[in-house]
Amino acid sequence: MALRPALQRKFISDADAAFPDNPTAVTSVDSSHSPFLSVPERVVDILLRLE
Repeated sequence: MALRPALQRKFISDADAAFPDNPTAVTSVDSSHSPFLSVPERVVDILLRLE
């Protein structure tokens, strides 16, 4: 079961409020339900940019 975007944003907001020194970085990808399968190159690009 997927979480609706509004609930995902609430989780992020709550986490950022609880840990203000470590904010959440969000990257949106225009893809199907499973970006690992539909746009794997884009997922690799995102992962390679992580610190």
